[in-house]
Amino acid sequence: MTWQSIINGATGIQYFVRQGLNYFPKSAATWSECGRIAMEVAELTPWLLSDEEPLQVVSNSKNVLVSSRLHNGQLIIMAVNRINEPVSTSFRVTGFSNGKARVLFENRFVSVKGGIITDQLGPFGSQVYLVNIKPEKTVSEVSNTNLIKDSGFEDLSAPGIPSACYARPGGDRGATYFIDTREYVEGNHSLRIITPVEDKSLAIRFFPLSVRAGASYTISIWAKSDPEQRFFDVTKQKNTRLYEKKEMPQYVEVLFGEFGRARFVPDSRWRQYVTFVTIPNDTLARFKTNLILKMPGQGVAWFDVVKVTEDK
Repeated sequence: MTWQSIINGATGIQYFVRQGLNYFPKSAATWSECGRIAMEVAELTPWLLSDEEPLQVVSNSKNVLVSSRLHNGQLIIMAVNRINEPVSTSFRVTGFSNGKARVLFENRFVSVKGGIITDQLGPFGSQVYLVNIKPEKTVSEVSNTNLIKDSGFEDLSAPGIPSACYARPGGDRGATYFIDTREYVEGNHSLRIITPVEDKSLAIRFFPLSVRAGASYTISIWAKSDPEQRFFDVTKQKNTRLYEKKEMPQYVEVLFGEFGRARFVPDSRWRQYVTFVTIPNDTLARFKTNLILKMPGQGVAWFDVVKVTEDK
């Protein structure tokens, strides 16, 4: 029902129950599916809201609805099976001949031959395909290797969730982290962190990386914030004691294990922040440590292109 609505032009979906939590209707499976679909729809936000003219896509089956959206040279094709039985179907894409289509949320590819995509759809099933219309840019070789895995948050093993890090809670259940397709420097994604209460932020701990004693490392990260989404205590004007209290800046912390800590305050523009860390000589010759990202200052911010490189 959700995918049929979106294919027919809906740009907003809201699910509800009449009474929560354990009252009727109560279906753990249905509610879990609503959450899964919501994450998938959020992933497609730039395409669903795009005003670019997409390539026309036609289904060969009357039981399969299909629609397309274009954003930044990338075409998504959404298909849904309206009947309760599996179907083998194909789609014709006008203006695109040969290549590959990535099946989003399933970690697989299908071939595009002569503008035709052939695939299987399960009973009441849905699929979303991503096709690069423009040729991909060639990535130049760089001398220093980035030690951070999935540094641009492009791995979609699970929609909305960064794949190469751990998240540690900070005392506030409202402190969240999501992969966001609306803001980015490279690729299609960034990491959005929300800290509702100061000093109760979560910590993003990237997968361990190997470092050497005596070596120096350059750490860089792109970041931006939205100052208009900061929350201010509206009662302060009624309380003179709180009215003079200064607000904590929306600062971000980057820690490199126990060897370095840096702070910066992002603003409304994407900027690159850089710091340097040297591992002491009087430690193990080689060992593993973590890069940790926190935002103790209250607010909303986005992060992208996280890099740790060893200085030669």
